[in-house]
Formats: sequence, C-alpha cells, structure tokens
Amino acid sequence: MTSELQEYFELGAVAPVTLAVDGPGRILVHNLPVESSKLTVDFFEGFPVTLYAEAETGSTFVGWSDGETSPKRIIQPEYASMVTALFK
Repeated sequence: MTSELQEYFELGAVAPVTLAVDGPGRILVHNLPVESSKLTVDFFEGFPVTLYAEAETGSTFVGWSDGETSPKRIIQPEYASMVTALFK
C-alpha cells in the first residue's frame, strides 16, 4: 500500500517515527488519537506531522522527550525517529 501511494502521488521516502507515552496521557496525530503507549508509524518525508499531547483527567503534561514544552507541535518525520510525550 505504501509503495502504491508513493508511486501514485509521487511521494518521497518514508521515515519511521516511534511515538511513545510516559505517564497518564496520550498522543493525537493530526487530531486522531493513538490508542497505544508506543507505536512506530511510517510517515512520508517532507510532510509535516502535527502532534498533540493530551493529559488524562487529574494528570499534567510535562513536555516532550526532546525538551519541547508546548503540548501541540509539528515535526518533520525525517528528523524525528522517536518522540515521547511525558505526563505526571
């Protein structure tokens, strides 16, 4: 399926990005919830990905593993092999 999309839309290579959650919360990708505490997704290089860290009731978003503190962020898949949302 991926290669068919790449060919049809003339997309570039894929970049695997591992999304992980540490603590009581979850990550949303383009406003769609990731229902796993750790998941590797193949995104297309050159296409920004919007992530949002959402804390569960009673918990707090602390930041991302790379030091970013805003719950909403945009990543370039080719430069981010792993992103972890930290909650307490």
